[in-house]
Amino acid sequence: MNKHYVLAAVGAVSLMMFGGLVTFIAPVVTNAVIEQYDRSYPVWRQEVVTLVRRSGNEAVIYVEGDKARNCRLQRVWGQVEYTRRAYTDATVLRESGEAGFRLRPLGRQAIGNLIVSPVPDDATAIIVRVEHACGDRLVPSVLARLELAQ
Repeated sequence: MNKHYVLAAVGAVSLMMFGGLVTFIAPVVTNAVIEQYDRSYPVWRQEVVTLVRRSGNEAVIYVEGDKARNCRLQRVWGQVEYTRRAYTDATVLRESGEAGFRLRPLGRQAIGNLIVSPVPDDATAIIVRVEHACGDRLVPSVLARLELAQ
């Protein structure tokens, strides 16, 4: 057998294996880069979160921040954090009585007062999370995080 044919065959097989490897790795690397971008440049950046009042099993917090990317709001939900990073779900409502949350333009935003419940006495933090559709992917952000005095 001719030496050149063997080298050409080995080269072709190596090229196919390399192509298969790139085909497998490229989406993984692309997803990792996109996820890192979303973490580094979230849709929402918290600026001000203050506790307005706390009574019974609920807390009212005031939220301001910066919407940094032009993505569509999909959902809002709350969590209450306890010691050792244990979490429970919480309901988030607008104190104004306005139904739901609306799409906001880019820039500084005063979200206003949000009612979060239940917030038990042993809670260590209140977290309000949002999810936006940015193109064809969902991007989570923290709308507000408030550490509670114990």
